[in-house]
Amino acid sequence: LLLDVMGTSGHALGRIAAVRQDVESLYVAGAGPVGLGVIAMAKARFGSDFPVYVADLDLWRLEFAESLGATVDDAAHPSNLTADIAVDTTGAPGARRRALDCLAQRGALALVGHGRRLELEVSPDLIAPERAILGSEYFRFDELQPNLNILLSTPKRFKQIITDVLPRSEIKEAFSLFLTGRTGKVVVVEDPS
Repeated sequence: LLLDVMGTSGHALGRIAAVRQDVESLYVAGAGPVGLGVIAMAKARFGSDFPVYVADLDLWRLEFAESLGATVDDAAHPSNLTADIAVDTTGAPGARRRALDCLAQRGALALVGHGRRLELEVSPDLIAPERAILGSEYFRFDELQPNLNILLSTPKRFKQIITDVLPRSEIKEAFSLFLTGRTGKVVVVEDPS
Protein backbone atom coordinates (compact mmCIF):
# COMPACT_ATOMS: atom_id res chain seq x y z
CA LEU A 1 0.00 0.00 0.00
CA LEU A 2 2.77 2.45 0.87
CA LEU A 3 4.42 2.12 -2.53
CA ASP A 4 2.16 2.16 -5.60
CA VAL A 5 -1.23 2.76 -4.02
CA MET A 6 -0.28 5.53 -1.59
CA GLY A 7 3.17 6.62 -2.73
CA THR A 8 2.50 7.17 -6.42
CA SER A 9 -0.95 8.62 -5.74
CA GLY A 10 0.09 10.91 -2.91
CA HIS A 11 3.05 12.20 -4.90
CA ALA A 12 0.80 13.12 -7.84
CA LEU A 13 -1.60 14.97 -5.55
CA GLY A 14 1.34 16.77 -3.94
CA ARG A 15 2.67 17.86 -7.33
CA ILE A 16 -0.75 19.18 -8.25
CA ALA A 17 -1.07 21.02 -4.90
CA ALA A 18 2.10 22.94 -5.75
CA VAL A 19 0.26 24.38 -8.75
CA ARG A 20 -3.33 24.59 -7.51
CA GLN A 21 -3.86 25.16 -3.78
CA ASP A 22 -7.62 25.84 -3.75
CA VAL A 23 -8.85 22.38 -4.71
CA GLU A 24 -12.52 21.51 -4.39
CA SER A 25 -12.88 18.51 -6.73
CA LEU A 26 -10.88 15.79 -8.47
CA TYR A 27 -11.27 13.70 -11.62
CA VAL A 28 -9.49 10.34 -11.84
CA ALA A 29 -9.02 8.57 -15.17
CA GLY A 30 -8.64 4.86 -14.43
CA ALA A 31 -9.80 2.80 -11.46
CA GLY A 32 -6.97 0.30 -11.25
CA PRO A 33 -4.88 0.04 -8.06
CA VAL A 34 -3.19 3.43 -8.59
CA GLY A 35 -6.47 5.13 -9.49
CA LEU A 36 -8.05 3.63 -6.39
CA GLY A 37 -5.07 4.96 -4.44
CA VAL A 38 -5.67 8.44 -5.84
CA ILE A 39 -9.27 8.26 -4.64
CA ALA A 40 -8.27 7.10 -1.16
CA MET A 41 -5.41 9.60 -0.82
CA ALA A 42 -7.66 12.45 -1.95
CA LYS A 43 -10.26 11.47 0.64
CA ALA A 44 -7.53 11.28 3.30
CA ARG A 45 -6.01 14.60 2.26
CA PHE A 46 -9.14 16.67 1.55
CA GLY A 47 -11.81 14.92 3.64
CA SER A 48 -14.33 12.12 3.25
CA ASP A 49 -16.88 14.41 1.56
CA PHE A 50 -14.39 15.68 -1.03
CA PRO A 51 -15.91 15.14 -4.51
CA VAL A 52 -13.94 12.62 -6.58
CA TYR A 53 -15.14 11.62 -10.05
CA VAL A 54 -13.79 8.49 -11.71
CA ALA A 55 -13.90 7.00 -15.19
CA ASP A 56 -12.92 3.53 -16.33
CA LEU A 57 -14.02 1.19 -19.09
CA ASP A 58 -14.61 -1.70 -16.70
CA LEU A 59 -17.90 -1.82 -14.78
CA TRP A 60 -16.40 -3.88 -11.92
CA ARG A 61 -13.68 -1.28 -11.35
CA LEU A 62 -16.21 1.55 -11.43
CA GLU A 63 -18.39 -0.16 -8.84
CA PHE A 64 -15.34 -0.77 -6.66
CA ALA A 65 -14.33 2.91 -6.98
CA GLU A 66 -17.86 3.89 -5.93
CA SER A 67 -17.46 1.77 -2.79
CA LEU A 68 -14.47 3.99 -1.94
CA GLY A 69 -16.61 7.12 -2.23
CA ALA A 70 -16.05 8.14 -5.85
CA THR A 71 -18.76 9.24 -8.27
CA VAL A 72 -18.73 7.58 -11.68
CA ASP A 73 -18.29 9.68 -14.82
CA ASP A 74 -20.13 7.72 -17.49
CA ALA A 75 -17.79 7.67 -20.49
CA ALA A 76 -20.64 6.50 -22.75
CA HIS A 77 -22.67 9.60 -21.85
CA PRO A 78 -20.16 12.35 -21.04
CA SER A 79 -21.55 15.13 -18.90
CA ASN A 80 -20.49 18.71 -18.36
CA LEU A 81 -18.42 17.58 -15.39
CA THR A 82 -15.84 20.09 -14.18
CA ALA A 83 -13.05 19.37 -11.70
CA ASP A 84 -10.28 21.53 -10.27
CA ILE A 85 -7.64 18.84 -10.66
CA ALA A 86 -7.30 15.54 -12.49
CA VAL A 87 -5.01 12.52 -12.44
CA ASP A 88 -4.63 10.16 -15.39
CA THR A 89 -3.53 6.67 -14.35
CA THR A 90 -4.30 5.01 -17.69
CA GLY A 91 -1.81 6.33 -20.21
CA ALA A 92 -4.57 6.12 -22.84
CA PRO A 93 -4.94 9.15 -25.15
CA GLY A 94 -8.76 9.26 -24.91
CA ALA A 95 -8.75 9.07 -21.12
CA ARG A 96 -6.08 11.76 -20.88
CA ARG A 97 -8.05 13.98 -23.23
CA ARG A 98 -11.24 13.53 -21.17
CA ALA A 99 -9.29 14.43 -18.01
CA LEU A 100 -7.98 17.60 -19.65
CA ASP A 101 -11.40 18.52 -21.03
CA CYS A 102 -13.06 18.37 -17.63
CA LEU A 103 -10.53 20.70 -15.96
CA ALA A 104 -11.82 23.99 -14.64
CA GLN A 105 -10.07 27.34 -15.03
CA ARG A 106 -6.56 27.09 -13.50
CA GLY A 107 -6.97 23.31 -13.33
CA ALA A 108 -4.02 20.94 -13.12
CA LEU A 109 -3.63 17.48 -14.63
CA ALA A 110 -1.04 14.98 -13.40
CA LEU A 111 -0.06 12.23 -15.81
CA VAL A 112 0.87 9.14 -13.80
CA GLY A 113 0.06 6.37 -16.27
CA HIS A 114 2.89 5.68 -18.67
CA GLY A 115 1.72 5.25 -22.19
CA ARG A 116 0.90 7.13 -25.26
CA ARG A 117 0.44 10.71 -26.28
CA LEU A 118 -1.82 13.57 -25.29
CA GLU A 119 -2.87 15.79 -28.16
CA LEU A 120 -3.75 19.35 -27.32
CA GLU A 121 -4.03 22.85 -28.68
CA VAL A 122 -1.81 25.09 -26.58
CA SER A 123 -3.90 28.27 -26.58
CA PRO A 124 -7.42 26.87 -25.86
CA ASP A 125 -6.27 23.94 -23.72
CA LEU A 126 -3.53 25.56 -21.64
CA ILE A 127 -2.98 29.30 -22.02
CA ALA A 128 -6.54 30.69 -22.07
CA PRO A 129 -7.80 28.52 -19.16
CA GLU A 130 -4.40 28.78 -17.37
CA ARG A 131 -4.18 25.01 -16.96
CA ALA A 132 -1.11 23.00 -16.06
CA ILE A 133 -0.06 19.50 -17.07
CA LEU A 134 2.46 17.70 -14.89
CA GLY A 135 4.28 14.42 -15.13
CA SER A 136 4.42 12.46 -11.90
CA GLU A 137 6.63 9.41 -11.35
CA TYR A 138 6.43 7.23 -8.23
CA PHE A 139 7.33 9.14 -5.01
CA ARG A 140 10.22 10.62 -3.03
CA PHE A 141 11.70 8.83 -0.02
CA ASP A 142 10.78 11.74 2.29
CA GLU A 143 7.09 11.13 1.44
CA LEU A 144 7.16 7.62 2.91
CA GLN A 145 6.83 8.63 6.58
CA PRO A 146 3.89 11.03 6.06
CA ASN A 147 2.15 8.30 4.04
CA LEU A 148 2.78 5.80 6.82
CA ASN A 149 1.21 8.25 9.26
CA ILE A 150 -1.86 8.50 6.99
CA LEU A 151 -2.06 4.70 6.76
CA LEU A 152 -1.78 4.27 10.52
CA SER A 153 -4.41 6.93 11.20
CA THR A 154 -6.91 5.63 8.61
CA PRO A 155 -6.07 1.96 7.99
CA LYS A 156 -9.58 0.93 6.98
CA ARG A 157 -9.65 3.43 4.09
CA PHE A 158 -6.60 1.83 2.49
CA LYS A 159 -6.99 -1.81 3.51
CA GLN A 160 -10.26 -1.98 1.60
CA ILE A 161 -8.22 -1.55 -1.60
CA ILE A 162 -6.64 -4.95 -0.91
CA THR A 163 -9.11 -7.38 -2.45
CA ASP A 164 -7.01 -10.56 -2.40
CA VAL A 165 -4.24 -12.00 -0.23
CA LEU A 166 -2.50 -15.16 -1.43
CA PRO A 167 0.47 -17.12 -0.10
CA ARG A 168 3.78 -16.95 -1.97
CA SER A 169 3.31 -20.57 -3.09
CA GLU A 170 0.36 -19.29 -5.17
CA ILE A 171 2.19 -16.41 -6.83
CA LYS A 172 1.23 -17.56 -10.34
CA GLU A 173 -2.41 -17.57 -9.30
CA ALA A 174 -1.97 -14.10 -7.78
CA PHE A 175 -0.67 -12.71 -11.08
CA SER A 176 -3.41 -14.44 -13.04
CA LEU A 177 -6.02 -13.03 -10.68
CA PHE A 178 -4.59 -9.52 -10.94
CA LEU A 179 -4.48 -9.69 -14.73
CA THR A 180 -8.24 -10.29 -14.85
CA GLY A 181 -8.68 -6.61 -14.01
CA ARG A 182 -11.28 -7.57 -11.40
CA THR A 183 -9.21 -6.82 -8.31
CA GLY A 184 -7.96 -3.94 -6.28
CA LYS A 185 -4.51 -4.64 -4.90
CA VAL A 186 -3.45 -8.29 -4.81
CA VAL A 187 -1.01 -9.00 -1.99
CA VAL A 188 1.35 -11.97 -1.81
CA VAL A 189 2.45 -13.00 1.68
CA GLU A 190 4.96 -15.47 3.07
CA ASP A 191 3.59 -19.00 3.27
CA PRO A 192 2.54 -19.94 6.80
CA SER A 193 5.20 -22.02 8.54
